[in-house]
Amino acid sequence: MVCIRSVDLGSGSLSTAHVCYPTLRTAIVLQEVKQRQAASHRGGGSRVAPSPIERNFGSASVSPPIMVAITGTRKLWVALTLTCFTCSQGLLMEGSKVGGKYPYNSATVPLLAECTKLVLSLILLRGAYRKDPKGTLMTTDWRSVMMYPIPSIIYLFHNNVQFYTMAYVDAATYQILGNLKIVTTGILFRFALKKTLTRTQWVALLLLTTGATVSQINGCKGEMLAAPMMGYALGLLSAALSATAGVYTEFLLKKNNDNLYWQNVQLYGFGAVFNAMRLTYDDVSSGFEHGLWVKHGFYGY
Repeated sequence: MVCIRSVDLGSGSLSTAHVCYPTLRTAIVLQEVKQRQAASHRGGGSRVAPSPIERNFGSASVSPPIMVAITGTRKLWVALTLTCFTCSQGLLMEGSKVGGKYPYNSATVPLLAECTKLVLSLILLRGAYRKDPKGTLMTTDWRSVMMYPIPSIIYLFHNNVQFYTMAYVDAATYQILGNLKIVTTGILFRFALKKTLTRTQWVALLLLTTGATVSQINGCKGEMLAAPMMGYALGLLSAALSATAGVYTEFLLKKNNDNLYWQNVQLYGFGAVFNAMRLTYDDVSSGFEHGLWVKHGFYGY
């Protein structure tokens, strides 16, 4: 979602509003069309030849902009909500242990999470389609759909690595290691998506890395580090997987003008399938010792 502040001087008074577009490409095209229309009116109504961008993009496929009010209060509440969810993850995982072990099959947690997000996305997609059928774009071309299994597989490994990480570190260390995903995301943004980072952002990433490293130095005991090396290795792997999946997902979301809920349906749908396949593989490897996971996989909750 790209939001641009527009200024209207046509009525004789200065008025501003935020106009939001699905993607940056849509914003550029519509802004150019608007400028060319204004130039046409100033020129006496003569028709202006379409630009190359308009010819390639096609005005019929552009969704109309959505007028929304963006306030600092709304951003604050979103940030606080995300912070609560992020901080509670490690605490809930640690609190669900009984005798130092999980009384349930931890591999079913990502499956339940993917299914929950899939159902919510389907409900929101249905509401968006009923409200605006023409404006709810859904690409069903197989070449577009088959790009979503890639981040789904990466998230599959990431979600399961988190439980292995918690076997070696406590909730506080897990949270500190989780912050390193910001560093790996920034690096991938710079070199994979060719995004430009400011000097302040680079300094922030350096300080975050330094703080995470220094916090793990244990000077009160014989061991130098506060947790086993395997825990740090898994934490770094989790951060790298999370950043890779996040950057690739952003690339997919901005690749076209498809409805966001439809894109999420594809992402979570493949995620649920791959997690179910992982559970089935575990049953096959154990020779179906406890039967199929559909029957025994949810014991212990």
